[in-house]
Formats: sequence, C-alpha cells, structure tokens
Amino acid sequence: MNVNGTVKLLNIVEDGKVLKGKVYFANNIGTKDEPKWETDFINAKFVGKAKEFLMSVPFDVEKMKVNILSAKLRNRNYIDKSGNHATWLEITVFEMEEHQEKPQPSTKFNKFKK
Repeated sequence: MNVNGTVKLLNIVEDGKVLKGKVYFANNIGTKDEPKWETDFINAKFVGKAKEFLMSVPFDVEKMKVNILSAKLRNRNYIDKSGNHATWLEITVFEMEEHQEKPQPSTKFNKFKK
C-alpha cells in the first residue's frame, strides 16, 4: 500500500545501509470544541532520497515534521522466540521533504467589496 502525509520522526538511528526509527501521527477524532486525539507510532525504514534528505539536515531530526511523498506500508511476519507467528507494521519511506507550516491569517479580509 502506498503511503503519504505529514508525520513526526522519532528515534532515528543508522543501521547499515538504511536509517531506522518510528513515525508518529495523530488524528483528531473529536470535535473542534472537544478534541480527542488518536495517535499511531509505526516502525519505519528510510532509504534512497529519504535517507539522503535526513543525512543532509544540519540539526537533530528528533520530532521533526516531514511530508512523506513516497512510501510503502507493509505488514511483516516473523516467528518469535516462543515459536509463535507474529506481525508488525512497517513503513519504508523513499522520498520526503520538510513540512512547512502554512501561515494562518489573523483576521478575515476580503479585498473585493460589493
């Protein structure tokens, strides 16, 4: 499954040819007056242009907001130490960019008056 959107980065470490860590995102499932947040932390690998981007950032990327432009979501299977089948969710990120906040207007203004 292809994935894109805005996330925060957590626990990014170098592991051989890839960077590994977690991505964090939250959705407001409540109302504007009473927000209720649903959050997810998903294991992630950063390869290709995404890895190059993170390696070029001159500051710590912990909790940095990024826009994922190209990634795949996979459900990985493995057998644990007890011999049980288990799964974990993983995103492989191929390309991303730094998230730029859009300026919010402080007042409503309509330059076209009737």
